Amino acid sequence: MDDQKFYVEVDGTKIPAGFSPQNFKSGVQYKPLDSDIFICTFPKCGTNWAKRIVQLLIDRESRTGEVADYGLSKCFLEMAGAEVISSQPEPRIVTSHMYYDIIPKNTKAKYIYILRNPKDCCVSYFHHTQRTKVYNFADGSFSDYLKSFLNGETSFGCYFEHFRQWYSQRDKSNVLFLTYEDMKRDPIKSIQKIISFLELSCSQLSDPNSAKFQRVLVESGIDAMKDYIQENYKTALGGNAEAEWKPRSDYPCDRAPPPPDCFVRKGIVGDWKNQFSADDSKAIEEKMLEACKDIGADIQDIWRDEDWREN
Repeated sequence: MDDQKFYVEVDGTKIPAGFSPQNFKSGVQYKPLDSDIFICTFPKCGTNWAKRIVQLLIDRESRTGEVADYGLSKCFLEMAGAEVISSQPEPRIVTSHMYYDIIPKNTKAKYIYILRNPKDCCVSYFHHTQRTKVYNFADGSFSDYLKSFLNGETSFGCYFEHFRQWYSQRDKSNVLFLTYEDMKRDPIKSIQKIISFLELSCSQLSDPNSAKFQRVLVESGIDAMKDYIQENYKTALGGNAEAEWKPRSDYPCDRAPPPPDCFVRKGIVGDWKNQFSADDSKAIEEKMLEACKDIGADIQDIWRDEDWREN
């Protein structure tokens, strides 16, 4: 597995095998509108979850119809490209795993950045990679994948560089920084932060007990998310078998989308404890602490020790 590659490089940036380099280049050149809502994460850090919350908050329902809302699909900037993103209604929800250095910028657009601890991120990404056929990693070991993760050789590059670039922007007025762990610990408070950040004026959203707020809370919960992803997977395949996949405007990839459990699997904090050895934990902790040191960040301001460190 030493020569295993999950990506292709386009202008120095790693993008997943099976993605269109032309769409990626187009996405980098996208011109954001003032009303755009970006959801920016490293993969497996809550992208679909946050997107669903925002959809529900702004009444952008997409549960039914011929167009799939699967695997970020038509809002996924580097997969879909600028033309598909530009065809979406305003305010546009734009999802991306791009580093801050290359993300299209507009000082009036909103950027929600979610950080998940590197151990849970790595475990989730490992399972995603195993289940995505184009990577040819179905029999790959966690040990091998961890090496790729630590070396920045995932299908979207380096978690630690992504963290360094985005975390450094957290104090900007148009950037909202959230952690996956805090979202799990207190989803109501996290949703309230998003409402405030997006300056949503709906009176029902000011009351966590209102029908609308409760619907957002329930429909973005893990069980509802699993149902939602499963339903949209069927729409994406259009009633055909995975082997008969053909690219479509709302999922413009040459390969079929990964199965639903790649996008919503367990949705918990601490699954890394079922996978990491003590040595693995030490290696990734040292890497994370070094990344924090590089930008003068205090890890205690990000996570509780019990969320990501060995006892």
